[in-house]
Amino acid sequence: MKQLKILDEVLIALNDKTEDNPLTKEEILWFADKLFETSNRNKRIIMEKLIRDGYANRLNDKDGIDKYFISFEGLIFY
Repeated sequence: MKQLKILDEVLIALNDKTEDNPLTKEEILWFADKLFETSNRNKRIIMEKLIRDGYANRLNDKDGIDKYFISFEGLIFY
């Protein structure tokens, strides 16, 4: 149940962010860390939200598997 509570917090926070109220670097790193604690379906939901809001990008991959990255100040989180 702890994981569901964390996921709810992540999705609520992502939903509340807009261009006028963007995510901070620390928030995005926290969300990225929490992705390891949730299901693949929910990881995809969170990553799609981050992509739509311009915080993450999808890698073009010839094997058809979705791969994502988030970059900050020259560091890439993949």
